[in-house]
Amino acid sequence: MCIELPMELISAHNRPKKVLDLGTGSRILAIMAKRLGIEYVYAVDMDLQSCIEAKHNTMLNGYNGTINIVCGNENCIKGEFDLIMANIIFHTLEGLIERLTCMLTPKGYLIISGFLSPDMERFIK
Repeated sequence: MCIELPMELISAHNRPKKVLDLGTGSRILAIMAKRLGIEYVYAVDMDLQSCIEAKHNTMLNGYNGTINIVCGNENCIKGEFDLIMANIIFHTLEGLIERLTCMLTPKGYLIISGFLSPDMERFIK
């Protein structure tokens, strides 16, 4: 689901210029953003092994050096983003939501995934 919605949002008329894939893991969302023509893509993960794997996946997909890899958390990234994608567990996401909304441009989008349906009511609150 975190791949389908960005594909719908990213059109020739409303293409984001700067995208953040937070909790990038294998970097699939960042690679998808590059494939859809996004100029500036940032991929952030706190886990060093995930960052190493993400770098390898970037090379395998022909995007070596075109995706900014950051091993750290959201505080390691400055500026605003037109699109932020975060596919991370609810307990982590819950503490980040306010910070992530502050990192969006005025007409930016925040796409979140990774929480289970029992967490939905608590998340909405």
